Amino acid sequence: MDKQVVRMNIPSELQIGDTWQWTESVPDYPASAGWALSFSLYRYGQPVIQINSTASGDDFSISVSAATTAGKAAGQWQWTAYVTKGADRFTMGTGTVTLRPDLASATETTDLRTENEKILDALIAAQQRRATKEQESMQIGGRSIRYMAPDELEKMIGIYTYKVKAEAGRLRRTVLTRFGSPT
Repeated sequence: MDKQVVRMNIPSELQIGDTWQWTESVPDYPASAGWALSFSLYRYGQPVIQINSTASGDDFSISVSAATTAGKAAGQWQWTAYVTKGADRFTMGTGTVTLRPDLASATETTDLRTENEKILDALIAAQQRRATKEQESMQIGGRSIRYMAPDELEKMIGIYTYKVKAEAGRLRRTVLTRFGSPT
């Protein structure tokens, strides 16, 4: 069978603590022919989230209970979708999904900043000479913030400001246009 990458319907964002539901269609590997569809979600330092589907005619129905999604780490996760039947396994697609934090379970000490936001805050604090020991011990590219020179701090602040704005979708793009004939 000629394998093809299939556009998957997994949402780009999923809410931690909610029930996750969607339907997938994989025409070359229909559920009615005995194929099973699964997803694996991965984020460094976190247990892999394994999601299995149930057959719904030729399609696959995905439903993950709120109890299962509760307590997961917020942030961007990588996913892989694959079908299996007997000893055969074929990857159908890969991508990323953002798991949004469950504010209903947050407390006054819950830190909902992204890793890039935490690093940016630590860099700014180090530049202003008010960094905590925890912030000073953070490492970027194997180098402790504590030992960065002022010009290095400034450069890293610029890089992480860009990353934080990109995560939040707040980047401004400048398009330069020249009118007239070329010389």
